[in-house]
Amino acid sequence: MSTWLKDKEITAHFRVSVKTITRWAKRGMPRIREGSVVLCAAEDCEAWLRPRPTGRPVRAQRRAGRPRRPAGI
Repeated sequence: MSTWLKDKEITAHFRVSVKTITRWAKRGMPRIREGSVVLCAAEDCEAWLRPRPTGRPVRAQRRAGRPRRPAGI
């Protein structure tokens, strides 16, 4: 049986910031919306993070376009 967590509970469970949870959600972390509440199954989130060797979601690929400016310019 899944344990459903709100964003604040997810931050405590994974020991990360709310900003990190927001980034993970944009990158595909499994979540559902029940009215105005967003919930995540802890087991699903752990499974989503597990295959990544660093424990972080895979970076989104950059769009084609202008190259980044080098630092210091």
